[in-house]
Amino acid sequence: MRRRWQFFVDLFDETEAGTSLALFRISIGLVALYSLLSIAVAGLVEPLWTSVEYGGMRTLGGNWLVQYLGGPKPGLIWTLWGIAVTTSLAFVLGLGGPISGRIITFVMLQSYNALVTMNPLGSGSYDALLSNGLWVLVFADATATLSVHSRLREGRWRSETLVSAWPRYVLIVQLLLMYSLTGLQKSAHIWTPGGGYTALYWVLQDLGWTRYDFSEMAAWVTPLLRFGTAVTWHWEQISLLLLFWFYCRYTADRGGRVRHWVLRRDWRVGWAFVGVSLHIGILLLMNVGPFSWVSMSYYVLLWTPAEWLSHGRRARKFWRGRVARFGQSRAKKMS
Repeated sequence: MRRRWQFFVDLFDETEAGTSLALFRISIGLVALYSLLSIAVAGLVEPLWTSVEYGGMRTLGGNWLVQYLGGPKPGLIWTLWGIAVTTSLAFVLGLGGPISGRIITFVMLQSYNALVTMNPLGSGSYDALLSNGLWVLVFADATATLSVHSRLREGRWRSETLVSAWPRYVLIVQLLLMYSLTGLQKSAHIWTPGGGYTALYWVLQDLGWTRYDFSEMAAWVTPLLRFGTAVTWHWEQISLLLLFWFYCRYTADRGGRVRHWVLRRDWRVGWAFVGVSLHIGILLLMNVGPFSWVSMSYYVLLWTPAEWLSHGRRARKFWRGRVARFGQSRAKKMS
């Protein structure tokens, strides 16, 4: 028992560069901005988030903050919307240091939550996932690098300042739990082998979910939809197994045949490939809000800051080589 406790003490005491958290901050902040701005552009701020006596679509009460400030009135709703947009932009840019940056995150979280929890018809699971991510970042230093704060403090956008690694670990567990529990909750007959894996076929028959009318097309690609249903259902259910790969890598120094076999392949690549493919399909075929963008924002956390820096160096080397070869070929043609 003492050894297990020490394992978690050491795990939560680890530090690393802030690159992964910074990339997550930027991506999830952009999703929040998109969500808020798209609702405003569509003219739905007041219909969704004001009570019926002020022109809204239904009687609303609001959360504790809205009730404390006087209820879902147009003036308050637009004020909260303005605060949420402003703090989201500051969040993406990385304004504020270890303390002030967390305050900005907290204000963004509370103003965003006050709006999206107002009306269940204008919210979705992506809002809960986004809010959970913001809650963790309230306790993390997400502006240490790739931020205005880093630029002002050190004169450069990228900093080597170390931050706690546990927020990244917690967010990874959050992501994998979300998928696994979603898969386990899909107990309808049409998701199972007994139902012929026909869930996606029937989803494409429902115009309330799809972007366009795919009902006729679905009949032609039914085998492909069945395959997609099977892959999605089983992939979601086993997502938590990715934690075993992380555990084996974290304890790689202990050796053993099982660890050696597990670590022969990077499970993250295959898992992320299926996930990204799934979400691209959702974006192309269905209208479920920013769910896919929120979910894929978490994917950047699967790789360590050192791995992101290595990927960045390889990408720069690749593009510099391409540019150099292009310049040489142009020079030859001109000569």
